[in-house]
Amino acid sequence: FFFFFFFQAEDGIRDVERSRGLGDVYKRQTILNMKYAYSSSSLKTSIELIAAGYTLDGTFLGYSPFDSEGFLCRVKSIRDTDDIKRLGHNYLLECEYDLKELYDVYETVFYELYIKSYANASDPQLIGVPVRIRNIDKSEDEDDYEYVHRFFLYDNIGFKNADSSNSQFLRWATRMRLRVKLNKDEKDEIYVPTLEVLYNERSTRSVNTTDNLVDCEFRMIYYQSYSGVLKDALIALIVISVAALLIAAYRIYVWTKINPSSPENLIIGSYTLYAAYSWIFLIFHSWGVLMFWCLFGISAYFFAFFKLADRPYLFLPDETDYSSGYKQFDALFGTLLAVHCICVILRIVSQSRYDIFLIDWEEPKPEIRQGKHVRIINVWREVFVANEFVETMGDNVISVTMNYIVFIFFMFGVGWQWWCQERPRVSDTEKINPTNFYLNFFVEALVFWITALVDYLLKWMLGIWFPPAIQDMVDLMSIANISMIIFEDTLRGYYIHGKSILEKADVSAEELKKFMDNGIDARTRLRGLERKDEEDELQTYEIYISLATRLRYNELMTGEVKSVKVNPQEDPNENSLLVDERGPKSEVEQRKANVTEFFKGYISTLENPERTEIVISDKTYLQMFFGISPAGFFENMNTGRSIFLRDKRMSFKWLSGEGLDFQMCFFRVLVFWFWERVLDNMFYAVSLTYVLEKFVWWVRGVLVGNNLSSKCFVDDRFLS
Repeated sequence: FFFFFFFQAEDGIRDVERSRGLGDVYKRQTILNMKYAYSSSSLKTSIELIAAGYTLDGTFLGYSPFDSEGFLCRVKSIRDTDDIKRLGHNYLLECEYDLKELYDVYETVFYELYIKSYANASDPQLIGVPVRIRNIDKSEDEDDYEYVHRFFLYDNIGFKNADSSNSQFLRWATRMRLRVKLNKDEKDEIYVPTLEVLYNERSTRSVNTTDNLVDCEFRMIYYQSYSGVLKDALIALIVISVAALLIAAYRIYVWTKINPSSPENLIIGSYTLYAAYSWIFLIFHSWGVLMFWCLFGISAYFFAFFKLADRPYLFLPDETDYSSGYKQFDALFGTLLAVHCICVILRIVSQSRYDIFLIDWEEPKPEIRQGKHVRIINVWREVFVANEFVETMGDNVISVTMNYIVFIFFMFGVGWQWWCQERPRVSDTEKINPTNFYLNFFVEALVFWITALVDYLLKWMLGIWFPPAIQDMVDLMSIANISMIIFEDTLRGYYIHGKSILEKADVSAEELKKFMDNGIDARTRLRGLERKDEEDELQTYEIYISLATRLRYNELMTGEVKSVKVNPQEDPNENSLLVDERGPKSEVEQRKANVTEFFKGYISTLENPERTEIVISDKTYLQMFFGISPAGFFENMNTGRSIFLRDKRMSFKWLSGEGLDFQMCFFRVLVFWFWERVLDNMFYAVSLTYVLEKFVWWVRGVLVGNNLSSKCFVDDRFLS
């Protein structure tokens, strides 16, 4: 650029003291000694930029406002012209410019840019704006930037004055960025802006063929330095990470107590593998939850003090400088996404591997078949309960589909997606300014989480009048005369007492109604496990079993079982022989019968006041809200005594979809935001995230059904 020397020319309009060394003015970070506001009747809410024009020979062409005439792209509306001037509005104007238009325009005009200062209201002054030509100054350090006085929008001199077509070139400002920095000491003040210009050139031969359209950009950037803030944020992240690890260490300590490594046969399968993925989940979950809300809090901070403020308390990080805060954001976000995806996988694995067994209390029913008196137990009650359990365990309280519908309604229908624009207001209903990482994350996470929490709380409150499906399942078990025992951990789990209050369960519908009417009239026994008084009908317990109980269960489930032929029994009523019509029992049937008899005898010890194998007590608040183990259990677990904690809240529901609901909320927000960043399209991101989440829930349902089928010896073909 042979004429770049002109950028530093003195024009004689300003005195030498004000004109000389314009680049040094910004290096000293000259502050405009005037106050600004986003909305105010007494303070300025916009910056006023004035451009002075010159010909190549230095002829002064006059002053003009630096707005729509200051760049090649044409402003779309008067509103855009105002937005260029409004304080805090990070404006972006992009276009395809036809270089052929430069053939017929005036020769190159040089501009010198000023900002009008009202520090002295009676005598406004023009303060020169330094210009940084990116083709000349390639410095990376802001302290080393070199500035000039003037710039041009296009150069057609080489086209009009060249001797031949081979030497004809057009030059144009392909990118212009006006950067306004906030004074971090006085929040209402700004530094003198700077203008960055990047030029490009093209031969007229290529322009005259097919290469005449070029991309041009003008951007207003309001920013502030976050170098010190990033250091403080790093310290805060380290502190939070240490806190998360301490929480995880305590959770691992509790886990090791209820999942001891010895004796070796205490767990079915590999203890090392079981401990590995359990510990990974506890560490990742503790860190991921705390760090997610940390990232959300940072985003909320930017939203509150930028979008909702009346005065310029802060500007957003410079989005054109990836290292100003966005690289760190992406690094933390990417780590969070990976951590929560792993947590979802491990949580599903955990929910699909726990030990579970159905205890059928029904006595064999005498029947006459082929002239013989036989005793049989109808298996369809058990199949029906197992099927209902799988369906209930698949239910999630927070409706996935409704969550997405509400999100789409507010983000697209109401227009909340425009709240993420880099402008200090939340009343926008159309796209005007670029959107920002931090604002996007806050608004979208807020809508997803508020929708999920409102859905959860409404169903919790309505559960007072409309019992949830999990309560219906407990009632069904009482009618079917089937109890259930679940081991979420090696020594901790849940017991649902389903021993029927009716005389029989395997009866006709008419007889069942008769028995139920008797139950309502209190002519039958209470269905609670303890049956201390008429008000005690509690059926759900959180249990901590002894080592002996667990070892006996493992032995019955995995030990060698021989087929046992049922001996004929005499029916005292018919005075004839009762036989099992099916003949000898298979290994699976015998194993199932042995485990059933073991648990029936184990639970029945409560009916004998002299037996102390099971102790029943109430949950403390620490046990209720923090999962603290009962006092004295770990010290006495070798004594053969188990502890049943009364569990009115039915904590086993956390093994159902409800136990994955909030983990999936983290997953939903992070995966959606990932797709939005990749595709740059909110609708596509919503669609992909919804399909992926429904697939995850489907996989979980299949795994839960397979687990119940294998642990309860129920054919999976009968499970929905």
